[in-house]
Amino acid sequence: MIGARPADGWCIGAAEQPATAKALADAQRDPTDDGQLAELRAALAAAALNDKVFATELHRLWEEVRGAVDDRNRASNTISGPVQGPVVQAPDIHGGVRFGSDRLRS
Repeated sequence: MIGARPADGWCIGAAEQPATAKALADAQRDPTDDGQLAELRAALAAAALNDKVFATELHRLWEEVRGAVDDRNRASNTISGPVQGPVVQAPDIHGGVRFGSDRLRS
């Protein structure tokens, strides 16, 4: 969500500081760069320490985004009707799935 801008007015006080704005712009240019993301984390932490209003809003936005990501990563499985044999309920599976040993099958 680095590229998204929340509701108008959220970016106030400490977040408007040049170091924080630069760290955000750098992370937006390359969100896969771990070094830039570390700089953004440090800048946001410093901004939150120096501006309690910003800290409160940052925390609220983080919880909102984290909830959206958590919801997207949940698997929901339903089995109805008669079932014969093994069943797997799992998120993404890469590779095969085996139940028991071939020697036990009739």
